[in-house]
Amino acid sequence: MDKSVALKKKYNSLLQREKKACLYLDNKNIKLEVIEKSYIPEYQKIIIELSEVGKQIKGATKDELSNGFKT
Repeated sequence: MDKSVALKKKYNSLLQREKKACLYLDNKNIKLEVIEKSYIPEYQKIIIELSEVGKQIKGATKDELSNGFKT
């Protein structure tokens, strides 16, 4: 598999996790203490990895970085 294709698939997977995490973190039924202790650190890891992988993909457009890549 081409390295750029592998990076795009990994990016898409991370982007999907990030979007699901955002929905979860916006849930008003979950106590703030629970979110702060266990979910914020994991969300930060996802965002950091998403950024690192995104930087490795040459020629990525803003739309692709926001919505994912068609692979």
